[in-house]
Amino acid sequence: HFGNAPINDGTVRGFANITEDVSIFKDIWLSETAKFRFEANVGNLFNRVVFCEPNGNWSSGGFGQVYAQCNIARSVQFGMRVDW
Repeated sequence: HFGNAPINDGTVRGFANITEDVSIFKDIWLSETAKFRFEANVGNLFNRVVFCEPNGNWSSGGFGQVYAQCNIARSVQFGMRVDW
């Protein structure tokens, strides 16, 4: 037992989690009651990497090292929709 510090300390920060998600659409009215919509959704627009927390096992040879990425790479999705 190394001390009495809490497992999760709010004063100690890990890596920043900064991602930008964007959704745009264009409505095209076909008549007074019908419309066509084109959509584009982009997740993690600038493809930023968010690393996982460092290895916290004191007895490990890799203590304090980061081995993984915790977010998903950029994703793009297109869609079309007709409402009437």
